[in-house]
Amino acid sequence: MELTSIIGQLIDTQYQTTLFADRALRQHEGHYLGNCPFHSTSTYPTLNIYKDTPRWYCSECEHAGTWFQYLERRQDLSAGEILDHLSQAIGYRIEDNKRTSLLTQIKLANLHECAHTFYHENLHSYDGKPSMEFLQRAGYSHSEIRRLQLGHYPGEDKVARYLKANGFTRKLIDKAGVLQAGSEEPFRIAIPVRDEAGLLSGFVYRRIGGTEPLYILSHSGIRDRLFNIHTARAAKSVLLTERYLDALLATVRGIDNVIATGGFILSDTQMNSLARMGISRLILALDSDRAGVKCANSIISRSLIRGDFRCSVALSEITYRMNNGFLSARGIDRLRSVHAYAQSGPKWQAEQLLDSLALESKTAVEQAKDTVLKYTSILENEEDIDQVLTLLQDRLGYRADELRKDLQQLTREKPSDSKAVATLAVPRVPQEAGLG
Repeated sequence: MELTSIIGQLIDTQYQTTLFADRALRQHEGHYLGNCPFHSTSTYPTLNIYKDTPRWYCSECEHAGTWFQYLERRQDLSAGEILDHLSQAIGYRIEDNKRTSLLTQIKLANLHECAHTFYHENLHSYDGKPSMEFLQRAGYSHSEIRRLQLGHYPGEDKVARYLKANGFTRKLIDKAGVLQAGSEEPFRIAIPVRDEAGLLSGFVYRRIGGTEPLYILSHSGIRDRLFNIHTARAAKSVLLTERYLDALLATVRGIDNVIATGGFILSDTQMNSLARMGISRLILALDSDRAGVKCANSIISRSLIRGDFRCSVALSEITYRMNNGFLSARGIDRLRSVHAYAQSGPKWQAEQLLDSLALESKTAVEQAKDTVLKYTSILENEEDIDQVLTLLQDRLGYRADELRKDLQQLTREKPSDSKAVATLAVPRVPQEAGLG
Protein backbone atom coordinates (compact mmCIF):
# COMPACT_ATOMS: atom_id res chain seq x y z
CA MET A 1 0.00 0.00 0.00
CA GLU A 2 1.32 3.44 -0.96
CA LEU A 3 1.28 6.42 1.42
CA THR A 4 -1.40 8.03 -0.77
CA SER A 5 -3.74 5.08 -0.08
CA ILE A 6 -3.16 5.24 3.68
CA ILE A 7 -3.77 8.99 3.86
CA GLY A 8 -6.73 8.77 1.48
CA GLN A 9 -8.51 6.31 3.74
CA LEU A 10 -7.81 8.52 6.75
CA ILE A 11 -9.13 11.59 4.91
CA ASP A 12 -12.31 9.68 4.01
CA THR A 13 -12.95 8.95 7.70
CA GLN A 14 -12.08 12.54 8.74
CA TYR A 15 -9.20 11.27 10.85
CA GLN A 16 -8.14 14.84 11.59
CA THR A 17 -11.03 15.12 14.08
CA THR A 18 -9.30 12.36 16.06
CA LEU A 19 -5.75 13.65 15.60
CA PHE A 20 -6.72 17.16 16.72
CA ALA A 21 -9.48 16.11 19.15
CA ASP A 22 -7.89 18.02 22.07
CA ARG A 23 -7.84 21.31 20.11
CA ALA A 24 -11.53 22.25 20.68
CA LEU A 25 -12.38 21.93 16.99
CA ARG A 26 -15.24 23.72 15.29
CA GLN A 27 -16.34 23.92 11.66
CA HIS A 28 -15.44 27.06 9.73
CA GLU A 29 -15.81 27.76 5.97
CA GLY A 30 -15.03 24.26 4.76
CA HIS A 31 -12.30 23.43 7.27
CA TYR A 32 -11.81 23.06 11.02
CA LEU A 33 -10.59 25.70 13.46
CA GLY A 34 -8.96 24.89 16.78
CA ASN A 35 -6.60 26.19 19.46
CA CYS A 36 -2.95 26.13 18.41
CA PRO A 37 -0.64 24.20 20.80
CA PHE A 38 2.49 26.01 19.60
CA HIS A 39 1.87 29.43 21.16
CA SER A 40 0.11 30.88 24.21
CA THR A 41 -3.66 30.69 24.14
CA SER A 42 -5.40 33.28 21.96
CA THR A 43 -8.81 34.77 22.51
CA TYR A 44 -9.97 32.96 19.35
CA PRO A 45 -8.97 29.73 17.54
CA THR A 46 -6.16 30.16 15.00
CA LEU A 47 -5.26 26.59 14.06
CA ASN A 48 -6.63 25.79 10.59
CA ILE A 49 -7.08 22.07 9.92
CA TYR A 50 -7.98 21.16 6.36
CA LYS A 51 -10.57 18.54 5.41
CA ASP A 52 -9.20 17.43 2.05
CA THR A 53 -5.45 17.52 2.76
CA PRO A 54 -3.32 16.10 5.62
CA ARG A 55 -2.05 19.46 6.84
CA TRP A 56 -2.57 22.30 9.29
CA TYR A 57 -1.62 25.97 9.63
CA CYS A 58 -1.76 28.54 12.43
CA SER A 59 -2.67 32.03 11.29
CA GLU A 60 -1.10 33.62 14.39
CA CYS A 61 2.27 31.95 14.98
CA GLU A 62 2.43 30.85 11.31
CA HIS A 63 3.54 27.31 12.15
CA ALA A 64 2.40 24.88 9.48
CA GLY A 65 3.01 21.34 8.35
CA THR A 66 1.75 17.85 7.64
CA TRP A 67 0.08 15.40 10.00
CA PHE A 68 3.48 13.68 10.17
CA GLN A 69 5.16 16.83 11.46
CA TYR A 70 2.35 17.44 13.94
CA LEU A 71 2.73 13.94 15.44
CA GLU A 72 6.50 14.42 15.58
CA ARG A 73 6.23 17.72 17.44
CA ARG A 74 3.25 17.01 19.69
CA GLN A 75 3.82 13.33 20.56
CA ASP A 76 7.59 13.14 19.97
CA LEU A 77 7.19 10.20 17.59
CA SER A 78 9.87 9.00 15.20
CA ALA A 79 9.09 8.65 11.48
CA GLY A 80 8.68 4.89 11.89
CA GLU A 81 6.34 5.34 14.86
CA ILE A 82 4.29 7.87 12.92
CA LEU A 83 3.95 5.42 10.04
CA ASP A 84 2.77 2.67 12.41
CA HIS A 85 0.39 5.06 14.19
CA LEU A 86 -1.34 6.12 10.97
CA SER A 87 -1.47 2.66 9.40
CA GLN A 88 -2.93 1.16 12.57
CA ALA A 89 -5.69 3.80 12.47
CA ILE A 90 -7.01 2.09 9.31
CA GLY A 91 -6.22 -1.43 10.51
CA TYR A 92 -3.26 -1.93 8.18
CA ARG A 93 0.06 -3.53 9.06
CA ILE A 94 3.12 -2.23 7.23
CA GLU A 95 5.15 -4.97 5.58
CA ASP A 96 8.89 -4.82 6.30
CA ASN A 97 9.81 -4.56 2.62
CA LYS A 98 7.56 -1.48 2.24
CA ARG A 99 8.81 0.56 5.21
CA THR A 100 11.83 2.22 3.58
CA SER A 101 9.78 3.42 0.59
CA LEU A 102 6.95 4.73 2.80
CA LEU A 103 9.37 6.54 5.12
CA THR A 104 10.97 8.24 2.10
CA GLN A 105 7.50 9.29 0.90
CA ILE A 106 6.84 10.88 4.31
CA LYS A 107 10.13 12.80 4.15
CA LEU A 108 9.31 14.04 0.64
CA ALA A 109 5.81 15.13 1.70
CA ASN A 110 7.32 17.07 4.63
CA LEU A 111 9.91 18.68 2.34
CA HIS A 112 7.29 19.74 -0.21
CA GLU A 113 5.11 21.30 2.52
CA CYS A 114 8.16 23.11 3.91
CA ALA A 115 8.97 24.47 0.44
CA HIS A 116 5.34 25.48 0.00
CA THR A 117 5.41 27.43 3.28
CA PHE A 118 8.56 29.24 2.09
CA TYR A 119 7.06 30.04 -1.32
CA HIS A 120 3.86 31.30 0.29
CA GLU A 121 5.80 33.57 2.66
CA ASN A 122 7.88 34.88 -0.25
CA LEU A 123 4.80 35.78 -2.29
CA HIS A 124 3.69 38.08 0.52
CA SER A 125 7.17 39.62 0.95
CA TYR A 126 9.13 42.26 -0.95
CA ASP A 127 10.87 39.54 -3.02
CA GLY A 128 7.50 38.27 -4.21
CA LYS A 129 6.26 41.65 -5.38
CA PRO A 130 6.60 40.86 -9.14
CA SER A 131 4.50 37.69 -8.76
CA MET A 132 1.95 39.39 -6.51
CA GLU A 133 1.49 42.30 -8.92
CA PHE A 134 1.15 39.88 -11.83
CA LEU A 135 -1.67 38.01 -10.04
CA GLN A 136 -3.42 41.22 -9.06
CA ARG A 137 -3.31 42.44 -12.67
CA ALA A 138 -4.97 39.15 -13.59
CA GLY A 139 -7.93 40.15 -11.40
CA TYR A 140 -7.24 38.12 -8.26
CA SER A 141 -7.97 39.82 -4.94
CA HIS A 142 -5.50 39.67 -2.05
CA SER A 143 -7.74 37.29 -0.08
CA GLU A 144 -8.21 35.05 -3.14
CA ILE A 145 -4.44 34.85 -3.66
CA ARG A 146 -4.07 33.60 -0.09
CA ARG A 147 -6.85 31.05 -0.51
CA LEU A 148 -5.37 29.87 -3.82
CA GLN A 149 -2.32 28.83 -1.72
CA LEU A 150 0.04 30.11 -4.39
CA GLY A 151 3.64 31.02 -3.73
CA HIS A 152 6.64 32.79 -5.23
CA TYR A 153 9.76 30.87 -6.28
CA PRO A 154 12.70 33.15 -5.30
CA GLY A 155 15.53 31.23 -6.93
CA GLU A 156 17.55 28.06 -6.46
CA ASP A 157 20.02 29.31 -3.83
CA LYS A 158 17.40 30.76 -1.49
CA VAL A 159 15.21 27.66 -1.67
CA ALA A 160 18.16 25.30 -1.06
CA ARG A 161 19.37 27.33 1.96
CA TYR A 162 15.88 27.42 3.48
CA LEU A 163 15.29 23.68 3.12
CA LYS A 164 18.76 22.81 4.49
CA ALA A 165 18.13 25.11 7.47
CA ASN A 166 14.98 23.09 8.14
CA GLY A 167 16.88 19.82 8.30
CA PHE A 168 16.55 18.45 4.77
CA THR A 169 19.62 16.98 3.08
CA ARG A 170 20.77 18.04 -0.36
CA LYS A 171 20.21 14.46 -1.54
CA LEU A 172 16.53 14.58 -0.52
CA ILE A 173 16.16 18.11 -1.96
CA ASP A 174 17.46 16.88 -5.31
CA LYS A 175 15.17 13.83 -5.18
CA ALA A 176 12.15 16.11 -4.57
CA GLY A 177 13.08 18.16 -7.64
CA VAL A 178 11.93 21.49 -6.25
CA LEU A 179 15.03 23.41 -7.41
CA GLN A 180 15.17 24.99 -10.84
CA ALA A 181 18.89 25.09 -11.61
CA GLY A 182 20.39 27.79 -13.80
CA SER A 183 17.24 29.89 -13.99
CA GLU A 184 17.83 33.33 -15.44
CA GLU A 185 14.41 34.42 -14.26
CA PRO A 186 13.64 33.50 -10.62
CA PHE A 187 10.32 35.35 -10.65
CA ARG A 188 7.86 32.53 -10.90
CA ILE A 189 4.51 31.72 -9.35
CA ALA A 190 4.66 28.38 -7.51
CA ILE A 191 1.47 26.34 -7.87
CA PRO A 192 1.23 23.35 -5.47
CA VAL A 193 0.30 19.99 -6.98
CA ARG A 194 -1.40 17.46 -4.68
CA ASP A 195 -2.22 13.81 -5.22
CA GLU A 196 -5.59 12.09 -4.74
CA ALA A 197 -5.19 12.13 -0.95
CA GLY A 198 -4.08 15.78 -0.80
CA LEU A 199 -0.39 15.01 -0.23
CA LEU A 200 1.79 17.71 -1.77
CA SER A 201 3.87 15.95 -4.41
CA GLY A 202 5.44 18.79 -6.40
CA PHE A 203 4.96 22.20 -7.98
CA VAL A 204 4.18 23.80 -11.29
CA TYR A 205 6.22 26.98 -11.74
CA ARG A 206 4.59 29.65 -13.88
CA ARG A 207 6.91 32.19 -15.48
CA ILE A 208 5.60 35.76 -15.38
CA GLY A 209 7.97 37.36 -17.88
CA GLY A 210 6.43 35.82 -20.99
CA THR A 211 9.37 33.47 -21.64
CA GLU A 212 8.38 30.09 -23.12
CA PRO A 213 7.60 27.60 -21.81
CA LEU A 214 5.32 29.41 -19.39
CA TYR A 215 4.88 26.36 -17.18
CA ILE A 216 7.67 24.18 -15.75
CA LEU A 217 7.11 21.02 -13.70
CA SER A 218 9.26 20.61 -10.59
CA HIS A 219 9.74 16.95 -11.62
CA SER A 220 8.40 14.62 -14.31
CA GLY A 221 6.57 12.43 -11.79
CA ILE A 222 3.69 14.92 -11.57
CA ARG A 223 3.07 15.08 -15.34
CA ASP A 224 0.26 12.51 -15.07
CA ARG A 225 -1.14 14.03 -11.89
CA LEU A 226 -4.65 15.43 -12.33
CA PHE A 227 -4.50 18.88 -10.83
CA ASN A 228 -6.89 19.65 -7.93
CA ILE A 229 -8.04 16.00 -7.93
CA HIS A 230 -8.04 15.81 -4.11
CA THR A 231 -11.00 18.21 -3.96
CA ALA A 232 -13.18 15.70 -5.84
CA ARG A 233 -12.64 12.61 -3.66
CA ALA A 234 -16.37 12.17 -2.97
CA ALA A 235 -17.57 13.24 -6.43
CA LYS A 236 -19.23 11.16 -9.13
CA SER A 237 -18.96 13.96 -11.69
CA VAL A 238 -16.06 16.34 -12.36
CA LEU A 239 -15.64 19.44 -14.47
CA LEU A 240 -12.46 19.11 -16.52
CA THR A 241 -10.43 22.17 -17.59
CA GLU A 242 -7.01 22.48 -19.21
CA ARG A 243 -5.38 25.11 -17.04
CA TYR A 244 -4.16 24.89 -13.44
CA LEU A 245 -5.22 28.33 -12.29
CA ASP A 246 -8.69 27.90 -13.83
CA ALA A 247 -9.30 24.93 -11.53
CA LEU A 248 -7.92 26.72 -8.48
CA LEU A 249 -9.82 29.95 -9.04
CA ALA A 250 -13.08 28.12 -9.73
CA THR A 251 -12.69 26.19 -6.46
CA VAL A 252 -11.94 29.34 -4.47
CA ARG A 253 -15.04 30.99 -5.95
CA GLY A 254 -17.28 28.15 -4.84
CA ILE A 255 -17.47 25.87 -7.91
CA ASP A 256 -17.09 22.26 -6.78
CA ASN A 257 -15.13 19.38 -8.33
CA VAL A 258 -13.15 21.35 -10.92
CA ILE A 259 -9.92 19.62 -11.96
CA ALA A 260 -7.32 20.30 -14.66
CA THR A 261 -5.38 18.11 -17.06
CA GLY A 262 -2.51 20.60 -17.19
CA GLY A 263 -2.33 20.20 -20.95
CA PHE A 264 -4.02 19.16 -24.16
CA ILE A 265 -4.51 15.47 -23.42
CA LEU A 266 -6.05 13.28 -20.73
CA SER A 267 -3.62 10.39 -20.37
CA ASP A 268 -4.51 6.78 -19.65
CA THR A 269 -2.91 7.16 -16.21
CA GLN A 270 -5.14 10.14 -15.47
CA MET A 271 -8.23 8.29 -16.68
CA ASN A 272 -7.31 5.35 -14.45
CA SER A 273 -7.07 7.72 -11.47
CA LEU A 274 -10.57 9.04 -12.17
CA ALA A 275 -11.98 5.52 -12.50
CA ARG A 276 -10.24 4.41 -9.29
CA MET A 277 -11.93 7.27 -7.42
CA GLY A 278 -15.36 6.18 -8.63
CA ILE A 279 -15.91 9.16 -10.94
CA SER A 280 -18.30 8.25 -13.75
CA ARG A 281 -19.10 11.53 -15.54
CA LEU A 282 -16.71 14.00 -17.17
CA ILE A 283 -17.88 17.49 -18.14
CA LEU A 284 -15.32 18.76 -20.66
CA ALA A 285 -14.98 22.51 -20.09
CA LEU A 286 -11.94 22.82 -22.34
CA ASP A 287 -11.01 25.70 -24.61
CA SER A 288 -12.71 25.65 -28.01
CA ASP A 289 -9.47 26.06 -29.96
CA ARG A 290 -8.00 23.28 -32.13
CA ALA A 291 -6.15 21.67 -29.20
CA GLY A 292 -9.25 21.71 -27.00
CA VAL A 293 -11.40 20.11 -29.71
CA LYS A 294 -8.77 17.40 -30.27
CA CYS A 295 -8.60 16.70 -26.56
CA ALA A 296 -12.40 16.50 -26.22
CA ASN A 297 -12.67 14.11 -29.17
CA SER A 298 -9.95 11.89 -27.74
CA ILE A 299 -11.54 11.76 -24.27
CA ILE A 300 -15.02 10.93 -25.60
CA SER A 301 -13.77 8.19 -27.95
CA ARG A 302 -11.54 6.57 -25.34
CA SER A 303 -14.29 6.78 -22.71
CA LEU A 304 -16.63 4.87 -25.05
CA ILE A 305 -14.00 2.19 -25.64
CA ARG A 306 -13.23 1.92 -21.90
CA GLY A 307 -16.88 2.04 -20.91
CA ASP A 308 -16.32 3.74 -17.54
CA PHE A 309 -17.17 7.41 -18.20
CA ARG A 310 -20.07 9.34 -19.64
CA CYS A 311 -18.94 12.61 -21.22
CA SER A 312 -20.63 15.98 -21.67
CA VAL A 313 -19.11 18.88 -23.59
CA ALA A 314 -19.09 22.59 -22.78
CA LEU A 315 -16.16 24.16 -24.61
CA SER A 316 -15.28 27.78 -23.82
CA GLU A 317 -14.60 30.46 -26.41
CA ILE A 318 -11.40 32.49 -26.24
CA THR A 319 -13.54 35.52 -25.34
CA TYR A 320 -13.87 34.04 -21.83
CA ARG A 321 -10.18 34.78 -21.25
CA MET A 322 -8.26 37.98 -20.70
CA ASN A 323 -5.29 38.96 -22.88
CA ASN A 324 -2.87 37.26 -20.46
CA GLY A 325 -4.73 33.94 -20.79
CA PHE A 326 -6.28 34.04 -17.33
CA LEU A 327 -9.95 33.22 -16.96
CA SER A 328 -12.16 36.32 -16.86
CA ALA A 329 -15.10 36.92 -14.50
CA ARG A 330 -17.34 36.04 -17.44
CA GLY A 331 -15.46 32.76 -17.84
CA ILE A 332 -15.98 31.92 -14.16
CA ASP A 333 -19.71 32.63 -14.52
CA ARG A 334 -19.81 30.25 -17.47
CA LEU A 335 -18.16 27.51 -15.42
CA ARG A 336 -20.64 28.15 -12.61
CA SER A 337 -23.57 27.47 -14.93
CA VAL A 338 -21.86 24.74 -16.98
CA HIS A 339 -24.58 22.15 -16.32
CA ALA A 340 -27.13 24.37 -18.05
CA TYR A 341 -25.38 24.35 -21.44
CA ALA A 342 -23.27 21.16 -21.45
CA GLN A 343 -24.40 18.81 -24.21
CA SER A 344 -24.05 15.07 -24.65
CA GLY A 345 -20.51 14.14 -25.71
CA PRO A 346 -21.65 11.61 -28.35
CA LYS A 347 -24.11 14.15 -29.76
CA TRP A 348 -21.34 16.77 -29.96
CA GLN A 349 -19.06 14.28 -31.69
CA ALA A 350 -21.75 13.22 -34.17
CA GLU A 351 -22.52 16.87 -34.88
CA GLN A 352 -18.85 17.46 -35.66
CA LEU A 353 -18.93 14.64 -38.17
CA LEU A 354 -22.02 15.98 -39.91
CA ASP A 355 -20.49 19.46 -40.05
CA SER A 356 -17.44 18.03 -41.84
CA LEU A 357 -19.43 16.31 -44.59
CA ALA A 358 -20.77 17.71 -47.85
CA LEU A 359 -24.43 16.65 -47.61
CA GLU A 360 -25.40 17.77 -51.10
CA SER A 361 -26.87 14.53 -52.45
CA LYS A 362 -29.31 11.90 -51.26
CA THR A 363 -26.52 9.30 -51.32
CA ALA A 364 -24.26 11.47 -49.16
CA VAL A 365 -27.08 12.01 -46.66
CA GLU A 366 -27.79 8.28 -46.52
CA GLN A 367 -24.11 7.49 -45.96
CA ALA A 368 -23.90 10.12 -43.18
CA LYS A 369 -26.95 8.60 -41.49
CA ASP A 370 -25.46 5.10 -41.66
CA THR A 371 -22.12 6.28 -40.24
CA VAL A 372 -23.73 8.09 -37.30
CA LEU A 373 -26.10 5.19 -36.60
CA LYS A 374 -23.17 2.78 -36.55
CA TYR A 375 -21.58 5.05 -33.96
CA THR A 376 -24.85 5.26 -32.01
CA SER A 377 -25.07 1.45 -31.86
CA ILE A 378 -22.13 1.34 -29.41
CA LEU A 379 -23.70 3.83 -26.99
CA GLU A 380 -25.13 2.48 -23.74
CA ASN A 381 -26.71 5.57 -22.21
CA GLU A 382 -30.29 6.10 -23.41
CA GLU A 383 -30.12 9.87 -23.06
CA ASP A 384 -27.05 9.99 -25.32
CA ILE A 385 -28.80 7.74 -27.85
CA ASP A 386 -31.92 9.91 -27.86
CA GLN A 387 -29.89 13.08 -28.40
CA VAL A 388 -27.95 11.64 -31.35
CA LEU A 389 -31.16 10.36 -32.97
CA THR A 390 -32.81 13.76 -32.45
CA LEU A 391 -29.78 15.33 -34.15
CA LEU A 392 -30.27 13.06 -37.18
CA GLN A 393 -33.95 13.98 -37.32
CA ASP A 394 -33.21 17.71 -37.19
CA ARG A 395 -30.21 17.72 -39.53
CA LEU A 396 -31.07 15.01 -42.08
CA GLY A 397 -34.87 14.90 -41.93
CA TYR A 398 -35.35 11.26 -41.02
CA ARG A 399 -38.34 10.10 -38.97
CA ALA A 400 -37.76 8.82 -35.43
CA ASP A 401 -39.32 5.42 -36.11
CA GLU A 402 -37.10 4.90 -39.19
CA LEU A 403 -33.97 5.69 -37.21
CA ARG A 404 -34.96 3.43 -34.32
CA LYS A 405 -35.63 0.53 -36.67
CA ASP A 406 -32.27 0.93 -38.42
CA LEU A 407 -30.50 1.28 -35.08
CA GLN A 408 -32.06 -1.91 -33.72
CA GLN A 409 -30.86 -3.79 -36.79
CA LEU A 410 -27.31 -2.47 -36.37
CA THR A 411 -27.32 -3.32 -32.67
CA ARG A 412 -28.24 -6.94 -33.42
CA GLU A 413 -25.51 -7.22 -36.05
CA LYS A 414 -22.63 -5.43 -34.35
CA PRO A 415 -19.42 -7.46 -33.76
CA SER A 416 -17.96 -8.03 -30.29
CA ASP A 417 -15.23 -5.41 -30.87
CA SER A 418 -17.75 -2.84 -32.10
CA LYS A 419 -16.54 -0.12 -29.72
CA ALA A 420 -13.10 -0.07 -31.26
CA VAL A 421 -14.48 -0.38 -34.80
CA ALA A 422 -17.36 2.06 -34.63
CA THR A 423 -15.82 4.92 -32.65
CA LEU A 424 -15.75 7.98 -34.87
CA ALA A 425 -12.41 8.88 -36.43
CA VAL A 426 -10.90 11.87 -34.65
CA PRO A 427 -7.77 13.96 -35.28
CA ARG A 428 -4.64 12.39 -33.85
CA VAL A 429 -3.73 13.88 -30.48
CA PRO A 430 -0.07 14.90 -29.96
CA GLN A 431 1.98 12.58 -27.74
CA GLU A 432 3.49 15.44 -25.78
CA ALA A 433 0.94 17.31 -23.68
CA GLY A 434 1.29 21.05 -23.59
CA LEU A 435 1.00 22.61 -20.14
CA GLY A 436 -2.05 24.72 -19.34
